[in-house]
Amino acid sequence: MKGFKVVRWFSCIIAALIILFTGIVSAYAAAINVTANATDTLNGADGQCSLREAIQNINNGATTYADCVPTGAYGTSDTINIPAGTYTIAIAGAGEDLNATGDFDITKSVTITGAGAGSTTINGGALDRVFHITGAYTVSISGVTIQNGSPASNGGGIHNNSGTLTVTNSTIVRNTATTGGGIYKLAGATGFTNSIVADNGVGLDCVGTITDSGGNIDSDGNCGTFTQNAAMVQGTGFSALASNGGPTQTHALLAGSAAIDTAPTCAGLTTDQRGTTRPQGSACDIGAYEYVVAAAAVSVPTMTEWGMIIFIFLAGLGAMYYMRRRRA
Repeated sequence: MKGFKVVRWFSCIIAALIILFTGIVSAYAAAINVTANATDTLNGADGQCSLREAIQNINNGATTYADCVPTGAYGTSDTINIPAGTYTIAIAGAGEDLNATGDFDITKSVTITGAGAGSTTINGGALDRVFHITGAYTVSISGVTIQNGSPASNGGGIHNNSGTLTVTNSTIVRNTATTGGGIYKLAGATGFTNSIVADNGVGLDCVGTITDSGGNIDSDGNCGTFTQNAAMVQGTGFSALASNGGPTQTHALLAGSAAIDTAPTCAGLTTDQRGTTRPQGSACDIGAYEYVVAAAAVSVPTMTEWGMIIFIFLAGLGAMYYMRRRRA
């Protein structure tokens, strides 16, 4: 009996240590908030937390750039929050893989969350691709537009070397590359939900096996089981970048776009990137822009039409008066 009590107490102590250790480990999650519209720079003393600085701090697991101080401790579940704005790569130097120049190189697991695909735009500046996942890291990207990536090699929007990548409620458009204008998956795993990969010029929208988790559209049929719509290109499926309400310019969906009312779920979102209520139709739209049907115009009679209406009304009254007089 005494031995049983010892075993029970020992088990309780082990369980308590496991819970404590789990709590400590889960607390290791840094969150860095990028400064809205911050210039692409590596300068920890300018008071602006750029996207490149945020990625570098996460990559290093340390606050290398003092203007990107995280909440929480660096760990394995770190997050970068990017507010509404446009973030354009401005430091030239393609082919470098340590995030110092050219594309945004990711060398550690991270979650990158934007304010919405039409609200948070990450622009390659035609200097290099936009994102490069350099190794076997777990990366989640949501609520962003990725555009204007243009490397001399593969993966205009994203190059996934061997990571586990998830893309949600995002738009990858108007990029170009030798292979995989939108996304190039060399190895690892890549999955999409409620996203658009379209109009990516030379190199095809997708190259490599892509997992379709529902609600995805491409324009050239090269993204596995995505719904293909050849009209999902600038000018027919969506508009050129323009002011469509909200804090930043957006690629608005156009009438008849295959992305309208076709998302299988709203993925927990109640508004689009402009703050417009979702859904506007029978279902949410794919991507981060919610199409709003213009209210039917109310027809107001012209002066000529008003005159005709009054004439008919008076004629009717006259006819009624005449009939009543005859009966009398």
